[in-house]
Amino acid sequence: MHEHRDRSADLRLRGNTRPLSVRVYWPGHGQPTARRAPLLVFCIVGAGGDGAETTCRALSSDAGLVVLSVICEAPDPPRDGITVLEWAAEHAAELEADPGRLLVAGEGTGATVAAAVAVAAGERGWPVISRQVLIDPAPASWPAGTGAAVAGAAVAPATVVTVSGGSWAADLGQTLRRSLGDSPSDESGRSATSFSRPR
Repeated sequence: MHEHRDRSADLRLRGNTRPLSVRVYWPGHGQPTARRAPLLVFCIVGAGGDGAETTCRALSSDAGLVVLSVICEAPDPPRDGITVLEWAAEHAAELEADPGRLLVAGEGTGATVAAAVAVAAGERGWPVISRQVLIDPAPASWPAGTGAAVAGAAVAPATVVTVSGGSWAADLGQTLRRSLGDSPSDESGRSATSFSRPR
């Protein structure tokens, strides 16, 4: 039985060329849960870390996820995301998360990196990703072929979110709960979904 109350912690992981700063967010359940939470790696690019704090906390709380956020930097942002994803897959149990329900996500250019990470994991066959969560993705910045690869058979299904204001995080949380089998209507077979919230 596990219980967390909206706590977070900072970690330093060994990257290829530099240490990687990672922040972990645990969902704040009022009651202990018998089932471990899914684990999501959230890719941040550039100065997006400030806004990502709110998004990561919302995803953790509303979708019941353990979230690891990482700032992915040049010259190879996807490599940073892959490093953290692989570490997360190996250490999920230590984070009190479910290694069988691993997700990758990002917002804007971070969604581009997350898609590239999912493609790389699909090509390698490990770690196995349950779902991509692409928030306001920036397809114009995707490397050639990434868009087609994201829809490929070896790549995890994607939840694509178009944000136009409102309390979208709560709606996304419910969508993810359904897609991961944590609510009665299971959407795990859907390859993509999108929604927007009016201002």
